[in-house]
Amino acid sequence: MDGKTITVKKPNDEDLLNYIEDLGDSKSAKKVIEETMKLIYRNCADLQDKELHEALEIKNPYDIINVLFDFKDKQEIMEQFNSFIGLKADNIDEEIKNS
Repeated sequence: MDGKTITVKKPNDEDLLNYIEDLGDSKSAKKVIEETMKLIYRNCADLQDKELHEALEIKNPYDIINVLFDFKDKQEIMEQFNSFIGLKADNIDEEIKNS
């Protein structure tokens, strides 16, 4: 994501609790990435831009993430986001490396 930025607001407690519940006991890196990206989407007005969705012919709003970001971008966003909200990213990084 060299030189690119997105603005994300800090999720409220309810969003974080829902995120933790959605993750459950999952050890799947894919599930962790999916749920984290959904949480980021819900807290990023830039990603919710309807005109952007129309221009990119996005039907499912969460698909914008896969259109705009590759795996490396997502991992970088997740690391920064988890640090921002106070979650330790070590477990997530380890799960991604092991999958």
